[in-house]
Amino acid sequence: MQGIQPELRRAFGKIGSLAIPFGTPANAATAKVELAAADLAIMAVDDTVTFADVTLTKAAAAGDAAWDNADALAGLLGAIPGWDAANDNGKVTITGATRGAWGNGYEATITVLEATTAGGDGTTTEATATIAAATITQLAIGDTVEFGGEVFTMAADDSVQDNEFKNQTGLIACIDAMADWKAVNDAGAIDIEAATTSPEFNGVEVIVTLKRVTAGGVDGTPGFQGAVCCDATYIYVCTATDTTIQNNNWERLANALQSF
Repeated sequence: MQGIQPELRRAFGKIGSLAIPFGTPANAATAKVELAAADLAIMAVDDTVTFADVTLTKAAAAGDAAWDNADALAGLLGAIPGWDAANDNGKVTITGATRGAWGNGYEATITVLEATTAGGDGTTTEATATIAAATITQLAIGDTVEFGGEVFTMAADDSVQDNEFKNQTGLIACIDAMADWKAVNDAGAIDIEAATTSPEFNGVEVIVTLKRVTAGGVDGTPGFQGAVCCDATYIYVCTATDTTIQNNNWERLANALQSF
């Protein structure tokens, strides 16, 4: 028996070297962010899109750092080093030029001068402004509305004391809490009115900021052609050697292994 044991050890050692590693490899994916057609539709001349420290201004005609339609905006964004961009029926998608998690977390900021108060005449009429229903519809968590020295942020819940709102009703409550202003729902829009007719309340800007952040970038799992691993659901095979995080060569099939 003593003579057999070394052979058994060598045999089991060989079997162990063939064991399939347990793990889930990843194919590299590219980070991207979409500027919805409805986001861009609320913009007017002199409003801006800022991405990767580059500010692009909507204008009457396209030019250096200026755009007048989605095609022109996509062209300017695609000229930023490290990024590509394309227009699809008014939606502009910004995509990392190379795959990987490096591209996650870049913020595309749309800044809109939504309205400016006007009409206060000192006698009978108060200054007013309106936030359009189409603008309110585009607000998402993290977006902001700046007015009268206050910045209101869309959040998961309302908190007037923290200048946070979750919907149109919450934003109205935040504006109503200001000493010199009141706000009401106007068929989905928000009408803002000064507390008095004083002309000093004219010229107050409503600035809306939409924040869209790149996501979805994934570093690939380096692998050699023929490498195999598995998890509880799939078996993975590397079809070509790529030892960088740009690897996009893993294929998977359902794990049909059963215990016996």
